Amino acid sequence: MQDKSLDTNKIGHWTEWQGSLDAKIMVVGQDWGDFNTLVGQKGKSNVEESATNRALVQLLNIAGVDIDERTARNRHEDLFFTNAILCMKTKVGLAGKVRGSWFRNCVSTFLKPLIEDIIQPKVVITLGEKATRSLLCEYGHKGIKFRELVERDSPIKVSGNTVVFPVFHCGSLGRRNRPFEQQKLDWLRIKRYLESPYDDRMSI
Repeated sequence: MQDKSLDTNKIGHWTEWQGSLDAKIMVVGQDWGDFNTLVGQKGKSNVEESATNRALVQLLNIAGVDIDERTARNRHEDLFFTNAILCMKTKVGLAGKVRGSWFRNCVSTFLKPLIEDIIQPKVVITLGEKATRSLLCEYGHKGIKFRELVERDSPIKVSGNTVVFPVFHCGSLGRRNRPFEQQKLDWLRIKRYLESPYDDRMSI
């Protein structure tokens, strides 16, 4: 029987960590995890013990967000975290397989309206190839290699004044494909964009 005490009234469990409705930065991961992880972490994102979350805090600092491991539990007015997939995997491990239908359903039903109608962030940062492709496909952007999306000179405009910065995932697999020192440079580009006036030329 499911433990109802682990439920959340947020759009997803990652939003429990950072969920400002006035955020100028939205971070989109692939999925939150599986049911065993939910139970083990008592329904919360584990900042202190998660290498991925600690790396994310470092990268957010590089992007100009005043947050560190000591204050990571505090809500930040500029941050909103969510996932491309909001359903919970069942006992298959954090790296368990995901289905394309899960991406299509959650992105069109939840993520796109969240971006356009509720948060309206200046920047959406997509962590990893699957989260990136699922969101960009919803906006009609297909057929571009993921590394080229990460390394392109400008972000990708998707809605209003919102742009997408694809980045490699900051977990262990993402670091094998893109060394962490290079990832830091990717996030430094995000900082420069956030600190500059919106430039309508920066679009796909």
